[in-house]
Amino acid sequence: MARKKSKFVEEVEDINLIPIMNLVLCLIPLVLFKTQLVKIGMVNVSAPKVGPASTKQPEEDKDKKPLGLTVALSKEGFLLKATGADLSAVFEGQGDASGVKIPMKTEDYSKKDGDVEKVTTYDYIDLYKKLLRLREMYEDDKLLTLTAEPELEFKYLIRTMDVVRYQFADGVKMDNIAELSEAANNSAYKKVEEEGEGEEATTSTYKPLWDQVTFAIVQ
Repeated sequence: MARKKSKFVEEVEDINLIPIMNLVLCLIPLVLFKTQLVKIGMVNVSAPKVGPASTKQPEEDKDKKPLGLTVALSKEGFLLKATGADLSAVFEGQGDASGVKIPMKTEDYSKKDGDVEKVTTYDYIDLYKKLLRLREMYEDDKLLTLTAEPELEFKYLIRTMDVVRYQFADGVKMDNIAELSEAANNSAYKKVEEEGEGEEATTSTYKPLWDQVTFAIVQ
């Protein structure tokens, strides 16, 4: 006996896209608002140019060589080196072809209890005087590189950074390391006036000894 066909027919309803469209309409303003808050950072990097070296040099630049000053810290003291000058001639034969050495210095140190002991440390005063002389001779040179042996304590590098940052005011006593530290703690530096913007026409700031200081670790 044959079976009768079922009269039930499954109807497929259309997909309701209204909720999805409402969600998209709600998300569009949020996406647009978010894009306005994104800040784009740009780094100006000058890539090196690959090509044959030029043999021509402008006449005005032939006599102008960057000093290329480096202050190296080691266990024996400081070593001043320069790629653009003979420092042994600048400091009247104090150095040699490798640079000018500033050995460690031993001086008296007064404790809080009144006792005095001998302390051997870096000669920051002699370093400052030599850097100041080079600053006066090479006024347009701003770059100084600090290097240090990896095993040295970081505090010596920090103290050296304090010495090379600014020029001390005239008349500041620096006969020993204690007076130098006191002058640095009191910010006894020279001040210069710089042109400002807005309501303040000029601003007072400390006069730098070396404007740009970079760091390198001796491997």
